[in-house]
Amino acid sequence: MYPLHLENQYEKFFEKQFKSIADRVRREVTAALKTTVRDGAVRADSPVEVLLGLIEKLKADQGNWIDQEKLEEQITRNFHLLDAWSRDKLAESLERLNTPQPPSVTGRPTPAGQTGELWLTTVNLMSGTTGMTEAIRDRMIRTNLNLIRSLGSEHIDGVADILANGFTQGRGLKEITDDIEHLTGVHRSKARFWARDQASKFFGEVTRERQISAGIPGYIWRTLK
Repeated sequence: MYPLHLENQYEKFFEKQFKSIADRVRREVTAALKTTVRDGAVRADSPVEVLLGLIEKLKADQGNWIDQEKLEEQITRNFHLLDAWSRDKLAESLERLNTPQPPSVTGRPTPAGQTGELWLTTVNLMSGTTGMTEAIRDRMIRTNLNLIRSLGSEHIDGVADILANGFTQGRGLKEITDDIEHLTGVHRSKARFWARDQASKFFGEVTRERQISAGIPGYIWRTLK
């Protein structure tokens, strides 16, 4: 069983981290734009260098907007929950399989005097997998920290492009801020997608390692549309 509720939880968390960056960018850029617009259009004598300098400052300061240690703790907590769900649910499945099974499951006649045959032997899911799952978890945590930072940088670069086009085309404040809001929506969707993708990849990888360690020879992949 896939932990959809944990994936949704991580999706909201990831989106929230991006939103905190985007909101700050919007506030600072909008405040600066109000000094460059007159009668709804960009002023000819607008101090463009001020906005360009602001963009460079935002890019340089972005890494200081979020408490790195706290963010890492929150990401770690989410991946710990996914890891524990993988371990517990696989243990439940193996417990059911570690009971005598009929020929329809084993594909072999039931031994004489027995009610069935064990399809799998009892295994210890913690044996030999702890180091592997910890390594996977640590790698995913680093990857997700980098993803949050890179999405923030991508958003600031996109805002810079919107401002450049706005100045070139003589667009008004509302047009420019509407474009920034649209870009924010696009990047919020990307944040949600990345969160789902990272959660499912991690869950699949640690589950696979545990199944291999348990001696499961293979599986049949099923999905629902």
